Amino acid sequence: MQDVFISYSSKNKIEANKVCEQLEKRGISCWMAPRNIQPGKEWGEQIIRGIETSRVLVLIFSAASNESPQVLREVERAVSKRLKIINFRIENVSPSDSMEYFLSANHWLNAFDGNRETHIESLSITIKGLLEEQLLPQQAHPIVSKGLGKHTVYKKGLKFLAVGLIGIILIIIAYNLNAIRVAMVKEPQVEALVEKQQDKALKTPTAHVQASNQPLETPLGEVQVTPAPVETLVPTEKNNEQGNTQNQIAMVTQEPDNQEKVTPTTQAEPVQSLDIEIGSKVTFGVYHNEPIEWLVIHKDSKGNPLLLSEKILTLKAFDGAESGNYNKASNGTIFDGKKEKEAPGQNYTKEELRQMKGSNDWANSNLRTWLNSGGKTVSYKGQGPAANAFLDGANAYDKTYGFLYEFTKEEQALIQTTSYKNILGTLEQGRKAGGKELFHFERVSIEDCLLNSSKAYYETLSDKVFLLSLEEVEGYLYTQGIPIKTNPTEEAIEKDQSGWYKDIKSQTGGYHMWWLRTPAGESSSLVCTVGPSGEVIYTEYAAQAGVGIRPALYLEASHCTLEDGKIIKAK
Repeated sequence: MQDVFISYSSKNKIEANKVCEQLEKRGISCWMAPRNIQPGKEWGEQIIRGIETSRVLVLIFSAASNESPQVLREVERAVSKRLKIINFRIENVSPSDSMEYFLSANHWLNAFDGNRETHIESLSITIKGLLEEQLLPQQAHPIVSKGLGKHTVYKKGLKFLAVGLIGIILIIIAYNLNAIRVAMVKEPQVEALVEKQQDKALKTPTAHVQASNQPLETPLGEVQVTPAPVETLVPTEKNNEQGNTQNQIAMVTQEPDNQEKVTPTTQAEPVQSLDIEIGSKVTFGVYHNEPIEWLVIHKDSKGNPLLLSEKILTLKAFDGAESGNYNKASNGTIFDGKKEKEAPGQNYTKEELRQMKGSNDWANSNLRTWLNSGGKTVSYKGQGPAANAFLDGANAYDKTYGFLYEFTKEEQALIQTTSYKNILGTLEQGRKAGGKELFHFERVSIEDCLLNSSKAYYETLSDKVFLLSLEEVEGYLYTQGIPIKTNPTEEAIEKDQSGWYKDIKSQTGGYHMWWLRTPAGESSSLVCTVGPSGEVIYTEYAAQAGVGIRPALYLEASHCTLEDGKIIKAK
């Protein structure tokens, strides 16, 4: 058991780390995420355990934490467990109604002016007083904070407060049972699974590698993207003789002067749209002789629906090892998973990792090429997704027909070519159309997943079929309550050669991880994935062949009609 649980918005991580460091120097043990989150364990479960095994909750109170649903849930949990709560206010803002409901009877320490070290010293004195009080007999015990005046708390008053809090808790449970979101399905031990797979080839374990430790919270709501100066974007479409579609993009040369809220697609004037609701299910197209079920997750201003496959349609790698040989670089260097786990990112150059583990560059990935191909054979640039590029040759798709091959010509014509923002990784910075810094990734919950994406380097691409980004998962799924977790189709399970799904399905209730197009910006080969529970964002090496694919596409609403309320046909 530790003394203090530190609750904070990831926008205030620097301040939270400083408070934690100073408190621990004064002999006060602290628990804070993500520092105390154990790899491979479910995020929400560990947050709850961290609160329940602490004696005091310190809230780093700011405008960001005031608006954070995650922080509010932590405060609610602390109240329900009768923890002492100290509000360490680093910005001069008033609490929201929801926050005030829980915090009105607690300590407020103002630390938004003057010397922060002095305020932290006062905080430590207050905490020590509370901790000592818990060890003393039931009697009045004044708590004094130097520099901030006296805070006298009497046991008799606390008894009445406890009774009141119990009543509040009962009201909360009855009125908003879903306010506290506790993951019902534990995330799999992904690291252990990767080690098991790697050991088959090298007798050395690999690791689930994190790229950074700098999260930055973005408030929930409309997706924040940096608009490309569309007037300089010239998308063209080139079809090879096999039917493979590759979009050639004339890159933007000037950043916009300011940022505004836009959807990831180019918008136009509203027109008559399909009578179809967000959250609806529709049937469109065919894959492996089976009709594809889609979720409608968004509609643009023309009423064009954005579809996301309801289930994982197939398990494939994002990209093959660039050397053509999994875990082996062109210069002969062999990947050592044990070394990489002990010192992530310090053993190999970024180019070597890409050669051994595949590229996280979505624009030139094998997966993007395959998804946008309607040919019986697919032409790949550079190293294709051949068997040698994956562990044990699992789920190779260099000889597989393109994703759109079984779609009719009429169905392919209904798919809209869409321009969208694509975040760039470390080796692609030279292609940036905008942004100010690399995207910093840290394993986080969905609601915190945007991190610094609004400032990240990006380019603009055009496709018919694509993978969702972190921004789109947060904006179109999470904030709208559309299910995020999903399982593979029976066809996908039957054809999987990697063994990943079968190895972890008992731990995940049958749900599985799926690729996003967003790279871990500081890595050359790690790509973001949605974990099986739909609660946490992870990363995997691009050449991992056991991750699920959920394609996304926009339909031309003006050319579509519904048949029997479900099946989309051309007008």
